[in-house]
Amino acid sequence: MKFKVGDVAVYPGKGVGRIEAINARQIPGLDSAIDLYVVIFPSNAQTEADITSSLEVPTKSPPGKEKLRKVMPLDQVEELKRILKVRDIEPSNQTWNRRYREYMAKIATGEPEQIAEVLRDLALLKLKKNLSFGERKMYDQAMDLLIEEWAHTLKIYQKENKKTPMEQLHTDIASVIEGIFLPDQEAAALAQEEKAKAKKGKKGKKKALQNPASESDSPNPNSEI
Repeated sequence: MKFKVGDVAVYPGKGVGRIEAINARQIPGLDSAIDLYVVIFPSNAQTEADITSSLEVPTKSPPGKEKLRKVMPLDQVEELKRILKVRDIEPSNQTWNRRYREYMAKIATGEPEQIAEVLRDLALLKLKKNLSFGERKMYDQAMDLLIEEWAHTLKIYQKENKKTPMEQLHTDIASVIEGIFLPDQEAAALAQEEKAKAKKGKKGKKKALQNPASESDSPNPNSEI
């Protein structure tokens, strides 16, 4: 897959970057120089101070070994929404270390569907408990990678979004994702409320059993019998 200077491309685990230059570099052990894409992140960096990272990627790679790819097509966005809405998931009995490795492997593929699965699983887990530092960091990474590519897809393939600022697209997409999980959040809040009521009811019954005679039932020492 060929790119030219100025194109945006996705690098696994890094997200969407921009081809800043194509340089020839002599590599020790090779007879001739090879061409390398210079990819900068984020893709909308305008000055050197805006660049958070960069890397060099060979312009030619063996079939199936290519690192850079084009931004996902528009119809793939609907597939991401479908994945985020899936709820009939088998609960994982794996330890956090094993799940961490599994999630990191999915993120490392750079494939939006794999990243969406990680985001969905952690978003649902967040409804049941507070995420650990590692889980929260992975959740944020999956969210950022997904929103970034999703936004570029809308900007590239939808005419109405070609002039929309990236920041606005990010906000709009984040709202879409939050909307997908809103029913789950409401259900979790309702379940928590019912649990609190049940707990309060049990405490009331326990207290009543411990103090069966109320003040009105106690004999009045001044009353005449």
